[in-house]
Amino acid sequence: RRRRGRLAHAGDESGCREKLQQAYRLAVKTPVSIDDLNLTGHCTLGYVAAHEAYCRLVLGDPAGAAAQYEHVLATLPTNSALDEGLWRAHLAQAYAATGQLEQAAGHASHALAVARVTASTRTMRPLNDVAVTLRRSKTDATAGFLATYRAAVHAP
Repeated sequence: RRRRGRLAHAGDESGCREKLQQAYRLAVKTPVSIDDLNLTGHCTLGYVAAHEAYCRLVLGDPAGAAAQYEHVLATLPTNSALDEGLWRAHLAQAYAATGQLEQAAGHASHALAVARVTASTRTMRPLNDVAVTLRRSKTDATAGFLATYRAAVHAP
């Protein structure tokens, strides 16, 4: 998981693609029972797809990342709040990067709500980037997210 992220951050698109293909092959081979989902939930095709979306975002394909995250979130198991928050925050980053600020604000607000319930600092980090981008927008949706975000950041 970390290697794919490092490869993406280093700009190694082919290395990243190679590791993702390997992860997909391993995820297909890994049987996951419902009873084991809590322990093996990070060995699923959906989880690998979320990492692919993150790599796309880091490698400069925010539109591809957004489409991938939308697909991942549409099939997310209901007991995955921590992952959902982080992935929605990254989805918000992707929409912000493509100039779709209303969609960015909507997903950022949803991610923020999940982050507050789960106390996830992991989810809050990318939301900071979204907040910086959305400051230039003057819509009700972006203003609503920014007000809620500021309150969350300054809450004890």
